[in-house]
Amino acid sequence: TRQGVYLGYVCAAARMLGQRWDEDRLSLFEVTTGTGHLYALMRAMRAGGPTVSLKLDVDRSALFATVPGEDHGIGITVAADLFRDQGWHIDLQTDTSHDSLIARVDRTQPTIIGLSLSTENRLDALVRLVVAMRLAVPHAIIGVAPGSDLDGSVVLKLVDIDLLFDDARTAFTELDRLIRLRS
Repeated sequence: TRQGVYLGYVCAAARMLGQRWDEDRLSLFEVTTGTGHLYALMRAMRAGGPTVSLKLDVDRSALFATVPGEDHGIGITVAADLFRDQGWHIDLQTDTSHDSLIARVDRTQPTIIGLSLSTENRLDALVRLVVAMRLAVPHAIIGVAPGSDLDGSVVLKLVDIDLLFDDARTAFTELDRLIRLRS
């Protein structure tokens, strides 16, 4: 299945590229080429996959974004595609500046926001982003998908978020639970 390929192969390949980059075993060119191939595979699978007829429902619409300054967008792109497969409308924003992202949030007023944080070095940018988002959409459900090297409890203590996304499967369940609680 697409989900199996994404979670089993694409995520594993992205982790391997990152690990080998950190260990100085791959050059920037090699990592960029590998990442490009992963995005191409994901685009090809989207084009060949079943199309879902979307009945846009506020509870099934979300903005997903990388924290400004993040270099890694594969994980959130995989999550966006998996959510789309489940009938969600996902507004995916990667490589967007803080001001542009806040302007989009202010304009679109999403009720659910998912953010990707791959490194502790961007924690300050996450805090700043969430504060600005809380001012723009105070009642939004905001979740963060931390990188595998990050301690989620630290993120929860420092940032005003509603939940941590461990993976796409549990994110569906947790979001459904929060939506029911807020309804």
